[in-house]
Amino acid sequence: MVSRTRPDLFYSTGFLSGFMENLGPHHWEALKRVLRHLKYSRDMTLTYKALSPSSKWDMVVLEGWTDEDWGGYMDTSRSTYGSVFTFVGGAITWRTKKQGIMALSSTKAEYIAATLVSKEGLWLQSIFSELDIIHITEFRLWCDNQSCIKITRNPKITDKI
Repeated sequence: MVSRTRPDLFYSTGFLSGFMENLGPHHWEALKRVLRHLKYSRDMTLTYKALSPSSKWDMVVLEGWTDEDWGGYMDTSRSTYGSVFTFVGGAITWRTKKQGIMALSSTKAEYIAATLVSKEGLWLQSIFSELDIIHITEFRLWCDNQSCIKITRNPKITDKI
């Protein structure tokens, strides 16, 4: 039997598990959608590119993506952020998590998420460095919020958020 992981179902199953004690009809409908997705995507797998012997292992880029849903939890007005890191073409770590504080703007929520994901990226970079096999020459973090991108590029603005 082949062991597989499904990062595409990570958020939806985690979210639905929060309602296990009090399931309603709309939760069952959401669960059916997850099961239909499983049925039609059962052959999807994570794949990693094979580097040829001539490839430079010392020129590897670690990439991370982050996004958040500002105020997505209606009861607490807190945001949820998600992230994924890829290495040689495949996902190596992913997460969704509710932010610990309530952000007053989508920019601030994205900035908080980008900060947390950056910390994880630096940690991954240090792990690779300690393995002494791979030297990551570049760490890229991708974010879709233009205000957050401008803030990170201009440190003088950071005091104002």
